[in-house]
Amino acid sequence: MEKDIERMYQDKIIRLEEDISGLRMSRRIMMTLLEQTQLSNRAEQERLLHENQHLNRQVSAYAKQLWQMKTRVSVREE
Repeated sequence: MEKDIERMYQDKIIRLEEDISGLRMSRRIMMTLLEQTQLSNRAEQERLLHENQHLNRQVSAYAKQLWQMKTRVSVREE
């Protein structure tokens, strides 16, 4: 009877150790996925920042052209 109880506890210990090992593996996988997601987000943020800067330069150039055209028209009308 004592051997049966000891064997039951040994089996339980083995199952718990396997569970812990599986949890460690899951944690490593989740951390890797999190790091990849963060890197991807940073890259996308950088891309959007550069695109925004480019669009701002285009808008400024267009506004400058419009202003120059308006001032030319104003000068001609005078």
